[in-house]
Amino acid sequence: MDKKEPAPVKSEVPTNQSAPKPTLDASRSDVDRRLVQHAEPSVERNSDFRYTKRLKREILKRAGLGLLHEGDDVTHPVYHRGALFVKRTIDIAGSITAIVLLAPVWILVAILVKLTSKGPILFVQDRVGQQGKWVRTLKFRTMVVNAEQRLQDLLDSDPELRKQYEQFHKLESDPRVTPVGEFLRRHSLDELPQFLNVLGGSMSLVGPRGYLAYEVMKLKDMDRILKV
Repeated sequence: MDKKEPAPVKSEVPTNQSAPKPTLDASRSDVDRRLVQHAEPSVERNSDFRYTKRLKREILKRAGLGLLHEGDDVTHPVYHRGALFVKRTIDIAGSITAIVLLAPVWILVAILVKLTSKGPILFVQDRVGQQGKWVRTLKFRTMVVNAEQRLQDLLDSDPELRKQYEQFHKLESDPRVTPVGEFLRRHSLDELPQFLNVLGGSMSLVGPRGYLAYEVMKLKDMDRILKV
C-alpha cells in the first residue's frame, strides 16, 4: 500500500502575498557537510538552508526528517528560544568572568599602548554580524593612528606590495603595526576588549568572526547558508 504524502501546510495570508514555506527542525548532527552540499541558502532570517530537489532523500531518511517538499526550510536548533537563552546566559557569565579575572592584563596592555604610541587605546571597527547587522567590534590598538593613509602611500609607491595586499588584504611585514601591537597580535591580546562586545550582546563567545564590508561583497550564496 502506497504511503500518502502529507497534506500541504495551509496559512492564512492576504491574497496579494505568497504563503510562507513550512519550517522543519533538524538536530545539530543533521546539519553536516553532505546536507549543505545539496542545499540552497534560505531567504528566511532564521533558517539555515532550504530543501531543494538536489537534497538527497537518503540523507533526510537517516536524519529522521521524513518527507520534505521543495522550498521547505530546515532550521538549526540553535535558534530555538531555550537554546538562545542558555547561549546568552553562558555569554554573560563567561564575559564577566573574563573581564574580572583579566583586569590586571587589561590595565597593563592599556598602559603599554598609550605610552608607546600616539592615539587612542582602543581601535573600533565596523563588521557585519549575524543576520547582516553591523557590529562595532573593539580591540586594543595595534597600529599607528594614520594607518589607512600610510597604507595608501605604501601601495601607491610599491606595485608588488599592492598586488600582495589586493590578494590577501594584509601585508606580510606591515610597517603600520607598532612593536607592542605586534606582541599583542601574536598572543591575541588585542582582542580582549571584545569581551565587552560579548557582554553587550553584539558578539558571542562561540561563533564566527564578523565580516568586513569587502568580505561580505565576495561571499557567494552557499557561503551564507549557516548563520550561527
